[in-house]
Amino acid sequence: MIKFCDRPFNSIHLDPNGGCRLCAWTNANLGDLTKEDLETVWNSENANKIREAVKQGNYEFCRKTSCPFLENDSLPEISEEEAEKMVPEKLPTHYSVACDFICNHSCPSCRNEIFQPDEAYRDRLKLILDKILPYLNRKETVKVLTDGNGDCFASPYIMDMLERLHPENEDCQIGFETNGALLDEAHWKRIRHLAKYDVHVTVTPNSFIRSTFTYLNGGHDSYDAVMRNLAFLRKLREKGDVNWIRISIVLQERNFWEFPEFARRCIEEFSADEVVAKPLYRWFMLSQEDYWFKDVLNPLHPYHKEYLEMLENPILKDPKIFYWGARNLHARREHPAQLYKEHMKITEMLLDRQDAAEVLQKRLHEKNVISLYIYGDMELASVLYHVLSKTDIELKGFIARDMVKGERCGQKVICLHDYEPQDTDAILILNNSYMAEIVRDFHFKGFYGTLLPVNELVEDLDR
Repeated sequence: MIKFCDRPFNSIHLDPNGGCRLCAWTNANLGDLTKEDLETVWNSENANKIREAVKQGNYEFCRKTSCPFLENDSLPEISEEEAEKMVPEKLPTHYSVACDFICNHSCPSCRNEIFQPDEAYRDRLKLILDKILPYLNRKETVKVLTDGNGDCFASPYIMDMLERLHPENEDCQIGFETNGALLDEAHWKRIRHLAKYDVHVTVTPNSFIRSTFTYLNGGHDSYDAVMRNLAFLRKLREKGDVNWIRISIVLQERNFWEFPEFARRCIEEFSADEVVAKPLYRWFMLSQEDYWFKDVLNPLHPYHKEYLEMLENPILKDPKIFYWGARNLHARREHPAQLYKEHMKITEMLLDRQDAAEVLQKRLHEKNVISLYIYGDMELASVLYHVLSKTDIELKGFIARDMVKGERCGQKVICLHDYEPQDTDAILILNNSYMAEIVRDFHFKGFYGTLLPVNELVEDLDR
């Protein structure tokens, strides 16, 4: 028996600017919906690669620390024979239309300011929504969810699409995810024709204390509006226009202590069918430093003990509370300053040792390395490049997932997305803290060669 997920066989997630994934918890892009049709994207090489892995019970290409099924080990089990027979639907039946960044808030965990789309962005968004709408309205469509990157009620483009949404399948589930500030009577009036479907609404206030609420959404004081709209949503639930209310909180250093009272109010005051407790994940613009400070699930966080104590509050035993990874400890990660400290130590060793190039060359020969990329767009990358250029190792350049500079040491920095692996390559990894994630990303690219952590390369210099 193996754990099996059917999402790669029936679902698609639309990202801003045309990208598509099989679900929100995979990293692999399937294609560009602004240039390709849905059929091509759905049957792409990357899509089939993920499906084949899942059929083997392999979730290497999935985000294990954000997928609610992997976080909670709740995937169903089926036999290997059943899994092998699984084939994708002819077209997706489940759609996550999260293709718009437009939002009326600027939560620090997501972005630094209110997103302002330019004309090219608006044109792409209109193209994507016009292209996907006929598929959403098919009788085969089972589920449509909006939005995950912005706020569906803040986006005039998503709202326009929702006004034109009329799935032939009357049992279709329609889901909205919103911060709640604009989930009012005026916006509902525009889409109330959807009430005949199975409507699920997720609201993400993150706090019921005004000061915390305002801080967590980037300084926008929409607290009163959200409170009014939660009461309005409760009335829609009582009338049967909405079938399920889910209220979500992202637990972090600023709000975790108020979670018991937050959960109580969600259930008793706003008639929530489910209260979702999520940990903070590192999305969008959140720096490594800010993430470390906010991530109370990190055992090295100064508030981690208090966080664990909070989870033992009797109120939090209510069966309506769903722990989306909020009880799963994160990896022990030192503050990012520790990485900078390690890099400074390596830099000192490289500069102090006259034989540094000779020592590194010997180590690379022992590992049968003849050509090398440096993975990491940071200062240490330049120092290593200059030292390694004195060896007989072919330096092919730099690779980075999040590019800081387009060029370093006269070499182009290649985005990981554009890297084409070769059998003779080796990759020198500078950020050991994220080694597991980096290995996963390279394996998805089809690279199974040498991935060498920088501390292993330079360990002979410290003797």
